[in-house]
Amino acid sequence: MYTYGDIVLRIAEDKDVRNLSRLKNESWFGTHRVSIQTMKAQGDWWEKVSRSQNDYIMIVMKGIVSVGVYKLTNIDWINGVADSAHDVYADSRGKGLSYPVLSAGVAFAFNVLNLRRLNTEVLVGNHSIKAALKVGFQAEGTRRSVKVLNGNLVDSDVFGLLRSEYHGA
Repeated sequence: MYTYGDIVLRIAEDKDVRNLSRLKNESWFGTHRVSIQTMKAQGDWWEKVSRSQNDYIMIVMKGIVSVGVYKLTNIDWINGVADSAHDVYADSRGKGLSYPVLSAGVAFAFNVLNLRRLNTEVLVGNHSIKAALKVGFQAEGTRRSVKVLNGNLVDSDVFGLLRSEYHGA
């Protein structure tokens, strides 16, 4: 477990698979207009990722309530680089959690795992861009037409954060 302010990150366990599936469906429903994860598909994904030494899937807790997930994936241990992503359950959105969740995850990546660089990607127009910039991520480019959202092609902005530029605790 890792505590950062009033946010606690704990490694996801088998008991979390159903909620991880719920979160994926909440997050992508507007993109695909259908539920994209059956429990079988989610279970297959979990079986793979839970054994990986290059992925950390962490449940985000605020108090005793699970509010979302923070992920470090594709960890390159030799170069100290990983992809960073977070999401908050639909019933916890709009409560100012994006910044503290991302801050906790970044602090864990740099202070505990001793990573050197984090990458993140955010759909253009998503409020998480503000959180990424506030944490210290720097805009590095735009990937054009990477997702379909409500029938429209949407770009995503790519960001990077170096530990040497990080000013968090």
